[in-house]
Amino acid sequence: LSLTDIAVLPEFRRNGIATTVIQRLQEEAARTGRDVELSVERMNENAFQLYRDLGFEVTGESQVHLSMRWSPTTKKRT
Repeated sequence: LSLTDIAVLPEFRRNGIATTVIQRLQEEAARTGRDVELSVERMNENAFQLYRDLGFEVTGESQVHLSMRWSPTTKKRT
C-alpha cells in the first residue's frame, strides 16, 4: 500500500488525527499481509518523527525526500 499524501490543517494538528489514519492503514496492511510505503520531505521533521514512532524505517533517500516502509512482518502492529 502506498500513502501518497496526508495533511492536517494547522489548527487540528497534535490531536492524533494523522496517527489514527495511519494506524488504520497499518491495520488494513497487516490484515492483508502488505507493506505500507511513503516518502517524506527531509525538512518535514515532525512528519518524519511521526512515521518513525509508528514503526516506519528509511529505505532510500534523495536530496529532498526519504523513502520509508512499514511491514507487518517486521514491525509491531500499532
